[in-house]
Amino acid sequence: MHTAHRPTAVTAQGTRQGTAGEAGNSPYPVPSATPSARPAQTPQQGTRERPAHTARHPRNPGLSTPAPASLPRPRESGDATRLLLTVEQAARRLSVGRTTMFKLIKSGDVDSVRIGHARRVPVEALTAYIDRLARGAA
Repeated sequence: MHTAHRPTAVTAQGTRQGTAGEAGNSPYPVPSATPSARPAQTPQQGTRERPAHTARHPRNPGLSTPAPASLPRPRESGDATRLLLTVEQAARRLSVGRTTMFKLIKSGDVDSVRIGHARRVPVEALTAYIDRLARGAA
């Protein structure tokens, strides 16, 4: 059985479209020899300066988020009045790493308490540990 030849249509974007059964044609647009009506993009597009009042979005650098009017105070500023510290906060106070702090707790050199599933280090335990270190080194 012989199929009739169907002419290909030229779309407004300058691409030819044919039917899937024809030789050399596919159901996907094929670029034509005529130039596109779209202007050429310059490499400088999208590199404009951001206003000073916006900051980059932390997960998507292309998005901007407005800067908050007043920044919250860091939580570390209240450490001087806290009775219990997290392991990370205690490690920062002793200028050691988190892993070293957990080793000190596990060995019993630094006392700690559990509140639910959270482990906390009393401030007095840090000062007692420092005093023991100073007495041992003297």
